[in-house]
Amino acid sequence: MGGIGGSIESITLAGRIFSVTADTKTIIQLGGFQNTVESNSDGTVRIIKIRVPMSLSGIVVQIDSLRGDNEYLQGLSNSTDFFPISLILPSGEIRQGVAQLIGELSENVDTATMTINLMGPGTLTSQ
Repeated sequence: MGGIGGSIESITLAGRIFSVTADTKTIIQLGGFQNTVESNSDGTVRIIKIRVPMSLSGIVVQIDSLRGDNEYLQGLSNSTDFFPISLILPSGEIRQGVAQLIGELSENVDTATMTINLMGPGTLTSQ
């Protein structure tokens, strides 16, 4: 069977579940190592491994002002530590990790949405 694509169903940030819009095009980087190969003068090569954080970018979540979602997300962004996250992929797979919100938080009042980006240590793992 081929891969299953589509939008993330939902994302949980420090215990609060957020619905993700159906047209979201999220980019996921699991985290781990980024590799390059460099030459030596004798014709051999070496592998250079650079550890990179996990990241999620372009997640468009529904914002419910009556639930205080905007303030909740700003509070997470204001915190000085990473918090637990989990997300449900279109295939039903659940991935988890710890992260922090990065970049600007701006609510789109017309659509009741906000685009969020996350980055964290370690890797995003399957549950």
